[in-house]
Amino acid sequence: HQALQFMKALEGESLEYRVVFSTLLLTGMRRGELLGLEWPDIDFDAGVIHIRRTSQYAPGAGIYTDTTKTEQSMRPLSAPAELLSMLRQYRVEQWERRLRLGDKWAKEWAEHPRLFTQWDGKPMHPNAPYQELQKLLKRSGLPKVSLHSLRHTNATLLIRNGADVRTVSGRLGHSQTSTTMNIYAEFL
Repeated sequence: HQALQFMKALEGESLEYRVVFSTLLLTGMRRGELLGLEWPDIDFDAGVIHIRRTSQYAPGAGIYTDTTKTEQSMRPLSAPAELLSMLRQYRVEQWERRLRLGDKWAKEWAEHPRLFTQWDGKPMHPNAPYQELQKLLKRSGLPKVSLHSLRHTNATLLIRNGADVRTVSGRLGHSQTSTTMNIYAEFL
């Protein structure tokens, strides 16, 4: 199964990108939702990641913070213990990087402590995960897929494991179950 091959290939990646791709695959969140995550959005005790905003890019505007796609997209997502453990490790790694950089670390990070950043603490560019994914797939001999396909993999795994359409729809942040039905009808 390609999802298992992909998870195996992740073992050779930097901790940051292991966390990026594992989070997308295990939660089904959108790229913008992932890049909009800030540390207060992670409830380690409850095992929940709260989707509260997105990070987007537009030529001329650069990287900016936006609202979620729909009101239903603002949602809590349960996170497996394995992912929470990786997030804890990554938080320590990021904190150490921040301390090493001192004054070079972005000042706005104190107010908006993003999980996924550029080298200096500024929000990660939305194209960065896609580019890293393509490098990983090429090195691993896996077929070329989009970042969004990790979201689809999450949804199809949920359906194959018996989750009902309302659960899958809520997890994906779809405003209506009909959206989920239209996209995943062949798996239901």
